Amino acid sequence: MLQSPVIIPFNQIVKLSKHSFPGLPGTVNIDIGKVEHSIAISKIGELFDILNRFWVRAMNKMKQSVAFLKQEREADIFKNVSLDTTSSTEVPEEDISFGDIKQLRKQEEFSNIFSFPPEVVLLQEYKCKFSQAVKPQQAEDPVLNYSKVEGVLYLSSTFLCFYSKELKTVIPMEEIKRIKKGKTSKDYSEFGQLGVIPGVINITTRYSLFIIEVINRKSVYKNLINMVGSRRDNRGDMSYMDHMKKIKRKNLIPDGFMRDTTFFSTDFISKDENLKERYKDYMRLYGKDIELVQTQELKELIRCGIPLSYRGYIWLVTSGAAYDLVMKGDSFYEELSERDEVGEEDLVFKQIEKDLHRSLPQFQYFSKDGEGIPRLRKLLRAYARYNIELGYCQSMNIVAATLLLLVDEVEAFFLLCSIIRSIPEYYQKDMLGSIVDIHIFEDLIKIHIPDLHSHFENIMLDITMLAFPWFLCLFIGYVPLEVSLRIFDCFFCEGPNVLLQVGLAVLEIVEKDLLEINDPLMIIHHMKDVSFDSDVLLSLSFEKFSLDVEYITELRNFHKYRALQDLHNSNKSTSFSDLNRNTKFSSEELEKLYRQFQKVLPVDSPDSCLRLEHFKTLFVKHIRWWSEDLNHVFEIFDKHNNQKVSFREYVYGLEYFKYGDISEHLKISFDLNDEDGLMYLEGFIDAIKLLYKLRVLDPRTKYFDGEVPISLEILETSFSLIPGFDEEVGAIGFTEFLNCELLQHAVTWERQHTEDDFVM
Repeated sequence: MLQSPVIIPFNQIVKLSKHSFPGLPGTVNIDIGKVEHSIAISKIGELFDILNRFWVRAMNKMKQSVAFLKQEREADIFKNVSLDTTSSTEVPEEDISFGDIKQLRKQEEFSNIFSFPPEVVLLQEYKCKFSQAVKPQQAEDPVLNYSKVEGVLYLSSTFLCFYSKELKTVIPMEEIKRIKKGKTSKDYSEFGQLGVIPGVINITTRYSLFIIEVINRKSVYKNLINMVGSRRDNRGDMSYMDHMKKIKRKNLIPDGFMRDTTFFSTDFISKDENLKERYKDYMRLYGKDIELVQTQELKELIRCGIPLSYRGYIWLVTSGAAYDLVMKGDSFYEELSERDEVGEEDLVFKQIEKDLHRSLPQFQYFSKDGEGIPRLRKLLRAYARYNIELGYCQSMNIVAATLLLLVDEVEAFFLLCSIIRSIPEYYQKDMLGSIVDIHIFEDLIKIHIPDLHSHFENIMLDITMLAFPWFLCLFIGYVPLEVSLRIFDCFFCEGPNVLLQVGLAVLEIVEKDLLEINDPLMIIHHMKDVSFDSDVLLSLSFEKFSLDVEYITELRNFHKYRALQDLHNSNKSTSFSDLNRNTKFSSEELEKLYRQFQKVLPVDSPDSCLRLEHFKTLFVKHIRWWSEDLNHVFEIFDKHNNQKVSFREYVYGLEYFKYGDISEHLKISFDLNDEDGLMYLEGFIDAIKLLYKLRVLDPRTKYFDGEVPISLEILETSFSLIPGFDEEVGAIGFTEFLNCELLQHAVTWERQHTEDDFVM
């Protein structure tokens, strides 16, 4: 039996989820609010991924629409603020295919695995076996650490990368010293291609020997040779390793602080020395600096902490900041810092200046006359120039200052880029990312610490008051410095979900105390006085509150949709209030207009604005007698000259046609019939006819079969007699048009009907 098709616009999906069943097809559930649809399918993962990507794409467009409408309203209210019509809020209206989705998925997986900046583009990938060896100084033969690990070899123009469940590593092409074909392995059955023997490629770097077994060795070898040669030829002024040699790394955390139990545990120094020995052992086996092989053992080691002397190196590699530095080079930061630009930046710089002295003031380094203040200023200004759309957001100063305690300015810049890239919506004006994660955090408290969640509800404590600054500042200032640095360690290595895990662990530790406090403000005050043991807190975070990444992603998308809807509704309410106050439309008329406007918008509209085709459809439903060319009408509505008409522009434009006074209708009549500011006889006659229709006809009238109460003969005769008529070109300008005596009749023309004309 055939069933009617169900069409669901992606921007109407509230929640996507999937459920797997052993031995049975899984289901993808699509929640659109009042109704939930389920799809049973065997390849549940592939379908869910495709649907989720289209849904996220629709949400991003919704976000861009909200941002554009807010920007437009501000530009309209504050007349000196121009609307940026070239900003990144504009997205090309291009179709995206399933093939595109597949390619995007590969690129995103590649970027996420290795924490790459967006400039690193995946070119090829190969199934292979991977071995790694480090040659100790006092041994003749390499020491094999990993042997024939099955995984994937990824190639970009800048990096050679390997990934498996056991390990991952990234090798800059410029650090490869030698590429050589090795002896072919006899064991190739696991490759699953009978008759095709995998070849061996030996890659020598500064610290290690990497052995790769791959089926199509000839192609891989040729590509590697070309890529390494090209990278060496086009290398910037300084390689990553050159940069590391140049840096005279020093710890800017004074010894007195390390012995102060307010900031560090009593045994911190001894633990740091023990950790240093463990990291030395690890690096002897798995390389160091940017070539460091990242294994599960390293992840466990990082959860135990990173010694201060190694922290900067490890942060750079695990965060991906080192790869960004390789791509852009040392000079990139200096060039940003040396720019001398004015304009909108001034507002950003003023905010930076306000926050500079609020950045870790407990450190002499960041005191009023401390040498850290100029470095922090330079860093934040450079980032504001790099990311113009974001500029600067409060709490970035706290994060950047913490970085400067352990790394140099260039490294701090790229680390800051990495942090903001991993939580991109935390530091935007609408704080969308933080808002979403607060909602996720509240859901997780309800699941994992239900008694505390109930207590918070009973005393009406808004979890935002408690957790918002935690997430925005990455817990800096809300836990002892030693704990903050440990959180940074894990954040760079394992991603932003660490913040949720640590937040749950913090509440679990103080749950008994908080259950005894019934005043929300007292709870906030109490949390400021609590001290935490870094080992206990981090152990609890990972052992008890291990979070499923897919589940958190589902929650994040669900709450992002809800947050965007709230922003949209808030923006709509504010816009309606402004339009109701500043136009002649009633609230009821605005509501009808809005519904009609949304109805003609295409589902995948990137910014909730009408293009010409859809504008024509809507306009002729409101001004039904219109039979002229609509291209010029569209230009009149398009106040910002960006080839699109927003709802706000449409309302203001339509007001001129429905409620416009004689001067506004005169202007419309002239603008639609002139030629480069001059009006000729034919345009003059058409302008008078249009003016009559604008003044007399009810917009609901479908056609006009009457006559203008001025004969064609009079119009033709009077045209050349208009004061200021240019006999040489046979035309008049707008001023002459206004002074035409015939237009005195227009004052007596009155609208024939005034009924509601907005019923479609």
